Amino acid sequence: MKNRNETLFFKQVKTAFEHKIRTMQSNLNTNNLLKIDLHCHDLNSDEPSINLGRLLGARETWVETDRLIATQKKNGATAHTITNHNNARSCFELQDKGVDILAGAEFDCMMDDYNIGLHVLTFGFEPSQVTTLAKLGKQSVYRFLDYAKEHNIPTVLAHPLYVYNKTKKELPIEAWEKMTLMFERFEVLNGQRDYWQNKMVMDWLQTMTPEKIHSISKQHNLSPTRFCKWPYKKFFCGGSDDHMGFLAGCTGTLVQVPDLQNKLTYKSKSQLVLEALRLGQIVAPYGNCGDPRKMGTAFISYFCQLVKHIDDPGLIRLLLHSGSSSEKLQAFIITNGLLEIRRHKYTTAFLEAFHDSMQGEKISWMKTLKISKTYRPLVKEINQIADIITREKPEHI
Repeated sequence: MKNRNETLFFKQVKTAFEHKIRTMQSNLNTNNLLKIDLHCHDLNSDEPSINLGRLLGARETWVETDRLIATQKKNGATAHTITNHNNARSCFELQDKGVDILAGAEFDCMMDDYNIGLHVLTFGFEPSQVTTLAKLGKQSVYRFLDYAKEHNIPTVLAHPLYVYNKTKKELPIEAWEKMTLMFERFEVLNGQRDYWQNKMVMDWLQTMTPEKIHSISKQHNLSPTRFCKWPYKKFFCGGSDDHMGFLAGCTGTLVQVPDLQNKLTYKSKSQLVLEALRLGQIVAPYGNCGDPRKMGTAFISYFCQLVKHIDDPGLIRLLLHSGSSSEKLQAFIITNGLLEIRRHKYTTAFLEAFHDSMQGEKISWMKTLKISKTYRPLVKEINQIADIITREKPEHI
């Protein structure tokens, strides 16, 4: 009975949320729209937000840049960016090669008055500004946003309900209220978050009338125009938050560009998206968001990548690295466990084959010979996964 009620709840939340998205998308002129995934990662996302990741020396993903862009195109994106943590190396490297891509990054920012960490998607900055943005973000999100507004750099608060709470205390409602004054663009559709999380963010923002924002501003003595050009209007964005390499582009943001076809004759798509972000011409998010199956797949995919790529950080490095004793002990146990798995060649071969299947690659008969007989009955199922990913739209998997 409990499972039936939970299923009914999930369906009701999903239906209500998707209805809101369709309403936003209704009556759009598709000839004037660009589709861009404003939140995705590749192998240059090598500066994890959590201390445990830094202790392990782990990347957030090992997906290659070219594969990520190709996946975005395959899944329907018509403009492109990559938002790695605290750096934009992939974007700038592609720009140097002549690829049309919007510079982007996901910066770690401290809301220092509450000792919590936020993730802020940031776009259109220059290479010389990355160090300053990263430094300001670690010091204070307020200084970060002051700098961003001064230099006309658009920002988006990523997955607003997911913050890093260093105090482990319950976050007061006042912190969420201040966020509504600090940002005008919010990620209300994150491909890796549950429907209820995304819907809650959207419902919360839709209650923010000018009167309520003015009241919050007065309560916190924080001007609504300090960080926002349009303080009484909230813009809704979407992104896949993909770390696996096959969901990028499935979820994203529709950008309205009046007279698009004519403007494309003298401006690039990345320029038009940046202008739209700056001018508030975002129309609506698009795509699907997470469910337990997708989150489970993401975890398995990342585990396979860890087994294949993780290096031994060394006991001396673990001892000297910043972090608590419990985090260092966890890192030591996890590293030794992963390296022990890697010693077993048959298990490693199976995990690599399984991860490749999620990229649409079947197990060849030669690879089958490298897999233990214990795992060979699963080869057929793994190849079926590869078939589905190649044939179907990933959001339906």
